[in-house]
Amino acid sequence: MRTILVVSHAHPDFSKGGGEVAAYNAYNGFREAYPDCDVRFLAAVNSGVLPGKIVQYRENEYLLGGCVEDPRLLRNGHTQVLAASIKDFFNNYEPELVNFHHYFNIGTDAIIHMRRILPKAQFVMTLHEFLAICMNDGQMIKRGSTSLCKEANEFLCGKCFPEHELSFFAKRKNTFMSIFALFDKFISPSDFLRDRYVAWGLPLEKFAVIENGQADAKHALVADSGVETSTVDIFADDREDIDASSHFPATFGYFGQINPYKGLDILLMALQQLVRDEYTDLVVEINGANIETQTGEFRDRIKKLADPLLEAGVLRWNGPYERTELEVRMRRADWLVIPSIWWENSPMIIQEAYIHKLPVIASSIGGMAEKVKHGVTGIHVTPGAVTEWADILRKASKAKNLHHRLKSGIELPPDCKQMALDYMAFCNSTPETVSTN
Repeated sequence: MRTILVVSHAHPDFSKGGGEVAAYNAYNGFREAYPDCDVRFLAAVNSGVLPGKIVQYRENEYLLGGCVEDPRLLRNGHTQVLAASIKDFFNNYEPELVNFHHYFNIGTDAIIHMRRILPKAQFVMTLHEFLAICMNDGQMIKRGSTSLCKEANEFLCGKCFPEHELSFFAKRKNTFMSIFALFDKFISPSDFLRDRYVAWGLPLEKFAVIENGQADAKHALVADSGVETSTVDIFADDREDIDASSHFPATFGYFGQINPYKGLDILLMALQQLVRDEYTDLVVEINGANIETQTGEFRDRIKKLADPLLEAGVLRWNGPYERTELEVRMRRADWLVIPSIWWENSPMIIQEAYIHKLPVIASSIGGMAEKVKHGVTGIHVTPGAVTEWADILRKASKAKNLHHRLKSGIELPPDCKQMALDYMAFCNSTPETVSTN
């Protein structure tokens, strides 16, 4: 292929989510792997560009003014401006491969316009979460609660959104299925995400699971311990230190978005359960963004939990960070903590932690359970279990032997170039040769 376009729901220069970072890494990976190709990047933004317009941001990078006006069906507004902008954009540029990352912010009408203009191009969608399946922000959590949802149908969705008739949810699914029918293939960064979409109705034979590439990754193969961990006491080698008063002061780092689904309140409540004498054993650093965009009730809750911990010195609130600051902040940490109460998919922060050889303590569900091998690269904790989180923090802060063993069990993730090569191999494959693993 001589021309490749990566389309993203956001640009990492303006948004801090993992999906847009993965998209930008794919763009850079294609450029590195195929230097003779014309590779471009088109990202939706919600400010700075008129809705529906496309402007050049830098060489080979373009911004699409976000114009999704119906968040339920992701229908675009400003459709005449949008259609004209897309037509002009492809006037002298005809990509052979169009790799979409997500569909949120881009909008369903924009996808339809692109497909009409590029009928011969191969359209490949990299999925990053469950927005088409779940109208509750794509979280697959029952609305108004923290209960996990394991499937989607009009009856269950109707319980979460009783203001809509059941026929609306059938219409919504049909709308998204018609959009997905425009794509030749699908890529998922995790088995978990793929399986959810297949159960929902997308064809398994059109899928491949390909790990997100990392900009700073250097390949290193580390042998799996081969230990069955579900029944093993992973703290056995550290029992004497844990039971004694000796301690290994440890820093636990929280990185990423701050919202009600990420479980920061669970982490803070777990810290409050520790006795004050144990505060000398550990510190938790919060490296998080977008708390200011959350509801006042949620912000007040976090502040009420955090203030006494900040005063006690067991909590440090570092705030948001730029990509260039990530390495410095991760070097200060001994452990990465992910206390999310929703499924997650393939959190980019896990791969970034593995680059820095940070063992991960994460909730034992969804993409987190898949990416973190309990007792090999990290520790699983029951989601939302405050007392269990407190116990794990207390033990891990002293577990020198376990920490060393988990670090040695980490296998570094693929880099951007390898990600692009894997993408292209899948795009060039036939259904008979595709491996869904």
